[in-house]
Amino acid sequence: MIPHLHPHAGDCEHACCLKIEHLSVRIGGEAILDDINLHMHCGQMVALIGPNGAGKSTLIRAILGQRDYEGKITFHEASGKQTKLRIGYVPQSPAFDRGDPVSVMDLFTCCLPFLQSISNRTACS
Repeated sequence: MIPHLHPHAGDCEHACCLKIEHLSVRIGGEAILDDINLHMHCGQMVALIGPNGAGKSTLIRAILGQRDYEGKITFHEASGKQTKLRIGYVPQSPAFDRGDPVSVMDLFTCCLPFLQSISNRTACS
């Protein structure tokens, strides 16, 4: 990972953050990820890079709650309050019927009212 440091790096009192502590994922008894530790602040640009099969998608799925894992994943608001992580994710290979007549514009338009409602809430800054 190559993080771009947030102005308050290391200071979770001023920026929301995602903490991953001792995360391990095993599939069929094989360790896919072992003892991963990350601390990222909102506003950081982070690149997750590695060869095919390195566990990048597995890590993202664990963060999203789509993959069982051992360890701890927490998200804290800028106030320091621990809360549930809300993240948007578009998988590389989406699981929907490609025959459905839905354009990208249709997809985002259907979500617009929801996006407008959450834009008025306090966001990570």
